[in-house]
Amino acid sequence: AAASAWVLRALMERDRREEALGMLEMVLHTVPRITSAASRSEALFLLLQAVFDSSEEIRRSLLFALATIYDDDQHWRVERNYRDALVMMKAVDPAYVQRMAQGRSDAQREKLERALAEDTCEPRTFFW
Repeated sequence: AAASAWVLRALMERDRREEALGMLEMVLHTVPRITSAASRSEALFLLLQAVFDSSEEIRRSLLFALATIYDDDQHWRVERNYRDALVMMKAVDPAYVQRMAQGRSDAQREKLERALAEDTCEPRTFFW
């Protein structure tokens, strides 16, 4: 799933959006088979970055998938990916990001709110 992010990004950069979204749908069916929550989170975060400029609906669904993993497993990689996804999305969807940060325990919410106030993050550059 994570390796597919490179192909998805290449398709997006070449304006082959429909092909990329069809591939994303197939790839997302493989994600639940990743047994490690941290690895599943890494794959979803990379996919989010690859298709970040696709649509609000896709960004939101990938962020929600990351939130679901975060709710079940507080591994440091899961936490980092969820936090970075929120920070990345605050520039394009601040209201949704605030709602997603609010639905957490007090300690989690405080950490996320600090990150949202202080940090900036953009999707990674896949190709130079």
